[in-house]
Amino acid sequence: MSFLTPWVAAIVAAIVVPALVILYFLKLRRREQIVPSTFLWRRAVREMQVNAPFQRLRRNLLLLLQLLVLAAGILALARPIVRTSLSDAQRVVILIDRSASMNTLEDGGRTRLDLAKEQATRLVRTFNQVGSRWMALFSGVESLTRVMVIAFSDRATVVTPFTTNIPDVVDRIESVEPTDGRTNIREALELAEAYMQQTRLEQTVETAETASSLVLYSDGGVPALDDLTLRAERVQYVPIGTTEDNVGITAFRAERNYEEPEQFAAFLQVRNFGAEPVRTDVSILVDGRLQTVREVSLDAAQRRGSAEPGEGESGPGAEAALSFEFPLPESAVVTARVVRADGLAADNEASIVAPAPRKLRVLLVSAKNFFLERALRFLPLEEFQYLTPEQYESAPEGQIAENGRSRFDVVVFDKHDTARLPRGNYLFIASSPQIEGVGLREPISYHAMMWWDETHPILRHVALEHVLIAKAAPLDLPADAQKLAEGPDGPELARLVRDGRQYLLLGFAFEDSTWWG
Repeated sequence: MSFLTPWVAAIVAAIVVPALVILYFLKLRRREQIVPSTFLWRRAVREMQVNAPFQRLRRNLLLLLQLLVLAAGILALARPIVRTSLSDAQRVVILIDRSASMNTLEDGGRTRLDLAKEQATRLVRTFNQVGSRWMALFSGVESLTRVMVIAFSDRATVVTPFTTNIPDVVDRIESVEPTDGRTNIREALELAEAYMQQTRLEQTVETAETASSLVLYSDGGVPALDDLTLRAERVQYVPIGTTEDNVGITAFRAERNYEEPEQFAAFLQVRNFGAEPVRTDVSILVDGRLQTVREVSLDAAQRRGSAEPGEGESGPGAEAALSFEFPLPESAVVTARVVRADGLAADNEASIVAPAPRKLRVLLVSAKNFFLERALRFLPLEEFQYLTPEQYESAPEGQIAENGRSRFDVVVFDKHDTARLPRGNYLFIASSPQIEGVGLREPISYHAMMWWDETHPILRHVALEHVLIAKAAPLDLPADAQKLAEGPDGPELARLVRDGRQYLLLGFAFEDSTWWG
């Protein structure tokens, strides 16, 4: 404890306290009177001795009470203040995880998000209580805690900016809804940091605050907070949830067979996040009707050394890849389902809309490539068109695009670079799109592929181990490109998705390799 005006209190005490004590020392003035005997006046004599000046002060309850009242008044004049961890400059940022895993049911039937909101509300209600306001009357300083709340999943959202209105903060916390998104804790931390580091030009009434502590409520593994510089005196992580039983679908993809469009294939990955091995059924439903069922066995998830409950890394047998093939002659909703009850129901089911089967429309842009043109013409296509590079660049917009999207399912550019690229799917052979970060290097001669991604759907059932290439140009690629195959000097096959366009880039012509054989 310290005081704002100690000297004022000291001066007042130096004057008032001695004056009160002196009043008890002073002798009472009495009128002298001659009497015949003092026998009946002994008590009066004793009282005279008590009131004599500078006698030893006797016990007196009234004096004690008066001194206590004076002490309280002097303490108030000194204006005492108490300095604690929640000082008068306190700012608190509360981060609440509302990702899909926070929907996990815990003991008692409540979700992890419910538990997180309960704990956050309990913390907030400890701020700005009535007692702190009475203390402000003595200190002369308004020491109210300002609270900000951020909810996050794959994106972070400000639930309430900095405020001292605790009932409003409680209502906003209670209004936080769960999502099916993934956890992106770093974005939430960066958003909190941005509000902490407002410049004077950027300050507003709602955001011109600096935080001194940050509290994170989440069930996931939190990245090292030391890697992110925060303007906070304390960073506290509150783990939520203990339930570990969860088997979920982590990936789901479906496609029609190219040569037989009525055949449908579904691919999915199932992972065990729990601490115990699991055997369960995985079923495929078409428009709600059971199509097929397969049993899968999954090992327990490997535990991290510092993992929180429910977090695990997939071991060799904790994850399984499944594929299903069946006829599907019309459009339908295809659903994959893990047939078991566990802590998190949201990842037990995934659905995809399968369009009706149809053949493709393909456009070939090439100066002259008899081999490629013949190969495409003999495919079971709905429509095939051939244009030279000059014809393509000068063609009217309606011939190649409708409403900003390509009229063709696939456009093949053979040794022709172009920037005329409406939204659609493109295959570039020995050429590249004229977009930022993409290009061809100097070609190299006579080599084989050094590496390729056999697990990617594009290269499924494709053999590259015996392919020899006479001439190929390695690809210059941006960071968001996906490398599918590499030669001795860099990638020669890659996939890039950008701005509603999907590019498949090949650094060599088919006729310059043995791939066509």
